[in-house]
Amino acid sequence: AAGLVRASLAAHLAGQVHCFLRPRVDASARAGSSRAPARAQELILRPRVAGSRVGDLEKAYPGLGLDEDYIHVYGFLPSTSVELLRPRPRHWQLEQEHPGLVEQILDFVSAHGETSHRQLNAHFGSKSIVGSWGSQARVTTRLLELLHFRGQIRVARRSGNERFFVIAPQPVSQLTPQEKLRQLVRLLVNLYAPVPEATLRYLVSRLGYAAPTLPGR
Repeated sequence: AAGLVRASLAAHLAGQVHCFLRPRVDASARAGSSRAPARAQELILRPRVAGSRVGDLEKAYPGLGLDEDYIHVYGFLPSTSVELLRPRPRHWQLEQEHPGLVEQILDFVSAHGETSHRQLNAHFGSKSIVGSWGSQARVTTRLLELLHFRGQIRVARRSGNERFFVIAPQPVSQLTPQEKLRQLVRLLVNLYAPVPEATLRYLVSRLGYAAPTLPGR
């Protein structure tokens, strides 16, 4: 049964350019952390993959050719689409406030393999800052998010809501920025069509954050 569910997951994802993102089910199309009544990805999968259960995605994820990343929302997408979003040469003030820590985190992940934010906090300390929504956030956790956003690390697997990161392979795409943008727009059209032109324009405008180096957004 587990093998059939895994095969169904793979077949379903092969037919979706960006995993599970169908507006009729969940317009936010995100990888959710809330478990009430269930996480977003599980609510979206349940009616589409016969026999799927909570946790199936996490179990199958390493072998499905997926990555977690941000396009117009944060979610799961085929690894082959990730290169369309790169490069993301973003720098945060937090880097300047903690010089050298990004490099130390990269060295730690490179040396230890799958690494969670808890391991980094234990190794580097748990100094906190005010996060994006006014809550407390660990410095190492925020820098881990920055490295993920840049594409220097990727999510190798999840255990519940805890992500484990590894060093990401660097993209070798020969696509021009214009072709990357065309493919990303096609991805959004495949996900959401039919939609009004104004909605599509809004979705494309969101690429300004996800793919900041691409022209013509």
